[in-house]
Amino acid sequence: MARIVALFSGGLDSTTMVWRLLSEGWEIILLSFNTYRRNPREMEAANRIAGMAASAAYIVQDLQIVKELYDYPPESKRELNERLNNPPDILIPYKNIIYYSIAAHVASQMGAVSVAGGHTYEDQTGLPDASRVYLDSLESVLRSSIAHPQIRILTPLIGLSKAETVGLGHSLAAPLELTWSCWRSGMIHCGVCGGCMARREAFAEAGVKDRTRYESE
Repeated sequence: MARIVALFSGGLDSTTMVWRLLSEGWEIILLSFNTYRRNPREMEAANRIAGMAASAAYIVQDLQIVKELYDYPPESKRELNERLNNPPDILIPYKNIIYYSIAAHVASQMGAVSVAGGHTYEDQTGLPDASRVYLDSLESVLRSSIAHPQIRILTPLIGLSKAETVGLGHSLAAPLELTWSCWRSGMIHCGVCGGCMARREAFAEAGVKDRTRYESE
């Protein structure tokens, strides 16, 4: 099968995506980014899970210049909050154009024909740069910037809800219990932040036993 660069965070979605790609026979290059405020627990999860992903290569790229809204200067943060209707502080503006451009660059070096992201159906409603419409446009830009290779952007989970993603990951024996969703950086998931609540709801709706340890049960 062809080679693919998969954007990988160590979360539920990207882990399920990787196990789906593995089941389809792709030769995978996992690409993870250490941004300015990346959660250390998420990094640890990504490192553990990458070691379980069959023969997949694993690249960790330092991106300290890339920051969440939390770390923006007050005036810039205020303006973006107004324009984006009070987004969460963990939002990284222009994240996907940065991530996919670097992934395409890595793909061109390593002979990959595609790059992939683990965006789900819900992502498209709150994150315009995670929609298939946006990614189709970005794919066109990438293709027009260089004649070869003609990189494709794949989104294997784009039609699945968060719960369906958990169900798929479970069916593929992906190590979902090792993934990290919490917005905080405690030793275990807090259980009450937006990331934890979405995780708990997804497992419950999917009918899959949630083996995550939460501070708030």
